[in-house]
Amino acid sequence: MNILAVGVLLLYMQTLSELARLARASTASGDAVARSASPVAHGVAAIVLLAALVLSVYKPRGRTGWGSRRRRTAEADLGIA
Repeated sequence: MNILAVGVLLLYMQTLSELARLARASTASGDAVARSASPVAHGVAAIVLLAALVLSVYKPRGRTGWGSRRRRTAEADLGIA
């Protein structure tokens, strides 16, 4: 998985290099860079991936399989139905 991610990042570096070259070469209006939706799309994708990361790490107590089993065990030990 990490090797795939590194490969994608290395390929994306070519896109960033091209955008940097366009930014240096563009006039004050910045038309070439403004027309490119790539940075916006990748920014949105990064936010989605960050949200997935947070949701995969944050697990409220009792909402995971482990938490549910632990709660049932504790209730059974206390005699709570």
